Amino acid sequence: MGKEYVRDMSVFSATSIPQDVVIADDFEDFFKWTAGGTSGKIVEKSQEYVLDKNYSMKLGTPTTTPTTGQWAQAWRGIAQSARNKLEISLYFLTTTDADYDLEIKLAFSTIGQLGTCNYFRILLESRPSTSANTIKIYTTGGTYETILATDLYLQNGIGWSKIVLLIDVLKNEYVSLAMNNYLIDLYGKKAVTGISDSITESDVYLRLTTKQNAQTLTYIDNFLVRGVEI
Repeated sequence: MGKEYVRDMSVFSATSIPQDVVIADDFEDFFKWTAGGTSGKIVEKSQEYVLDKNYSMKLGTPTTTPTTGQWAQAWRGIAQSARNKLEISLYFLTTTDADYDLEIKLAFSTIGQLGTCNYFRILLESRPSTSANTIKIYTTGGTYETILATDLYLQNGIGWSKIVLLIDVLKNEYVSLAMNNYLIDLYGKKAVTGISDSITESDVYLRLTTKQNAQTLTYIDNFLVRGVEI
């Protein structure tokens, strides 16, 4: 497990300018995400809950006959950055009390190897039923490694939470993860490489999965991907 630090921090001061913005999506304009998931999923712009301005993205598992394992996913392509390190950040708000998983995945096509890619994946396992939450990364060997287990609640009534992931695309390594007041050093943790996939570009995926027989709703706002120098 990486070192754990606790400190007050501003999300946008976590890295220094200059920056190379790849995506800055506050969902105020045309919806640029493609939906996937179980029939009846919800992937759309919404005005129900917003961090600021007028819109956020709403992810929801089906309302009719909800069962564990149902999921909703939004994905879109991302441009290449001139810098080797990328910062991925977003705010999220869950308004239901069911157990759920929220996964953030980045897939980068492997240069010179058509049909393969490298994966960076963060998995947030929120379990209101047991008052437990776990954050994991997908790493060498194709397994999830727990990097933080905490009673930090991520469910209904807590308000917006913030996550910031820093990765080194050139080295295929995780660098750090900030989650609200937690900052976790991930130096040396390797991403999974050489995965068989048909992608020919770089993509980002946000996937919500219910882990109980109940619907889960999560709102995403101020999604940002940028190249950074640290």
